[in-house]
Amino acid sequence: MSYAYPSFQQWASWLEQRLQSLEQRVLELESDNKDLREQLAGIKPVQCGNITYKVQELHVNELTGTLNIGLTSLAEEGQLKDMIDQIKMEHVKDDESKMPFGD
Repeated sequence: MSYAYPSFQQWASWLEQRLQSLEQRVLELESDNKDLREQLAGIKPVQCGNITYKVQELHVNELTGTLNIGLTSLAEEGQLKDMIDQIKMEHVKDDESKMPFGD
């Protein structure tokens, strides 16, 4: 079984097409990068008031990994407020379900 090597002209033609394809891909990626940078620049940081940590309520079963204490979010301010309100409502419902007496 013999292998036929491409001629120099075929190889040069393939190489030129490949180079053009890669140049086009670089242009597309640069455009995407520019768009993402503009979107990132448009995201406003979210300001939160006081955050109280109840470290005494943490229960540690196994001490491995990393503990990140804090809040970091790239969400819009309205989305973050909605999430906080939802968490508060879940907390209230949870507290109500633990009450030993009814309404």
